[in-house]
Amino acid sequence: MKTPLERTEERLRALNTLLLPLLQASRDYYGVWRLVENLQKNTPATILSKRDYTVNTILLDMPLGNPLLLVFYVSTQKSRPLSPSQLKQKIKAMKKAVQRIRGKLFNTADILYAIYTPSGLTSGARRIALESKVLYSDSLKTILRLIAKYLAARYNALRKKLQEKKRVWGKVPILLYALGILSKRLGAQVDPPDLQQTINLALRGGKL
Repeated sequence: MKTPLERTEERLRALNTLLLPLLQASRDYYGVWRLVENLQKNTPATILSKRDYTVNTILLDMPLGNPLLLVFYVSTQKSRPLSPSQLKQKIKAMKKAVQRIRGKLFNTADILYAIYTPSGLTSGARRIALESKVLYSDSLKTILRLIAKYLAARYNALRKKLQEKKRVWGKVPILLYALGILSKRLGAQVDPPDLQQTINLALRGGKL
């Protein structure tokens, strides 16, 4: 049986697996955003975790609209799948974490909940996750792929909308770039605008 410290280290490794591509992508789009608007912050990301890294919130400022808030729960239970009651407790903990920072770091946000559980979920717990719109998997790669799918859907919808416009400019192309880079870094098959095209559209405007 693992010690509490070993379980904490295991959760931290899982969190870092998720954070690495997210932070790399956020630095890419924030660099464009800073260039266009001369922003003072060094990063668009704010990361808060419980001491044992069970509940983690990753808040990403976005160029336009609501920030993106990813709430990531890491379970180390391996003896049996999570039961409905266990899952409900974890969802409750994630929502409490959101309430603690609401009004301090954000007022409204696009919130995505995800649970990594090596032992999986029982059939009843899977139904609750579906009803609660909580992503889950026993594989970190799958968690990344599910988040990428969510971001790619937003990217594709925005790109389709912008391609119908005669001219885009300002923060709009930067938002498109941000969604594209985030989803691509997490594994989605998307083709975001290149860096120079994004800068040109943001500064001078034009057709996508």
